[in-house]
Amino acid sequence: MLVVGLGSGCASDTPKSAAAEGTPTSSASDSASPPSVPIDADGDGHLPPSDCNDTDGTIHPEAMEVCNEKDDNCDGEIDEGVLLTFYADADADRYGDPGAPVEACAAPDGTVADQTDCNDDDPEIHPDALDLCNRVDDDCDGEVDEDGEEPLYADTDGDGFGDDGVRSTGCPSDGWTLDSGDCDDTDPSANPADEDGDGLLTCDGDCD
Repeated sequence: MLVVGLGSGCASDTPKSAAAEGTPTSSASDSASPPSVPIDADGDGHLPPSDCNDTDGTIHPEAMEVCNEKDDNCDGEIDEGVLLTFYADADADRYGDPGAPVEACAAPDGTVADQTDCNDDDPEIHPDALDLCNRVDDDCDGEVDEDGEEPLYADTDGDGFGDDGVRSTGCPSDGWTLDSGDCDDTDPSANPADEDGDGLLTCDGDCD
């Protein structure tokens, strides 16, 4: 009779662990939360941090900068290259002082877009004014009294009254006056003035 002996080399009946069998096991790192992903909250196609305002879909790195006191294109500057220039209008004649510019998106109070006023302290002086005979450049063209052509009368005796027979046009100057009616332009005491207030004129024979 053949007897088969059980030796120490026989397989053990002890069950093997899952690790020993090669089965994957979970670890602490496998159970950690996945990293957060940036969200495009305003739906403009740009994510923070390049999108400097993710609550406004008009603000992102590819936006065009407009004059609105905002950094539209997220470059760290506000309204660069799009500000408008206005000029102080101290005399309120609608013509601005070229020496007093102001940059803004809209005209601040007391400013205008024009910059052609040559005297911002006098509302009667501006490019559209009539250049009068006043030795002032009323219309800001660099010339004085060029439009102030008026009838002039020679005033040889300097009494302020001119000879009707000697006329010219222009602005009053030495030897010329706007007033006519001098009956004797060689005698300053003979003129149409009633200097003593008696109703008689020296030209009419008032000798007192």
